Amino acid sequence: MLKVAQHLYRELGFNVIPVDSEKKPIGEWNADKRLGEDALIARLSDGKASGIAITGRFLANNEDYGIAIFDIDDPAKGEEVLRQVFGDEWKARLCGQSWSFCGLTGPRPKGKVSANVRSLARTVTA
Repeated sequence: MLKVAQHLYRELGFNVIPVDSEKKPIGEWNADKRLGEDALIARLSDGKASGIAITGRFLANNEDYGIAIFDIDDPAKGEEVLRQVFGDEWKARLCGQSWSFCGLTGPRPKGKVSANVRSLARTVTA
C-alpha cells in the first residue's frame, strides 16, 4: 500500500489520505493542501491504515493538471450516467489514456470483501 500511495503522491501529484477500515481519514487532512510525504509515510506505517483515499479539490501548481473523482454508490445507475455523458466507450475514454489513472472499486460489503493492493503495487513498481 505504501508503494502505491507514494506513486500516486509523487508521480501523479494526488492528495493521498490514509483511511481506516471504515474509510475514515486517519489524522487531520485538508482538501486544498496536500499532506506532506513524511506524514503520509508515517500514517501508512503505523498499522492503522486499511486503505488510501484521494481527495478532490487539490490541484497541483500546473494549469495542465486536472483530476475528476466520481464516488458512485450505485454502480448500475453510475454506469448509466457515465454512458450518457461519455458514450458507450466511457471506460476507455476516462481510463484508457496514458495520462489517466482509474480505480474502479465497486461496492464492498463491510467485512466481506477486501482489495489486494499487492498486485497493484507490483504494477506500479514494475
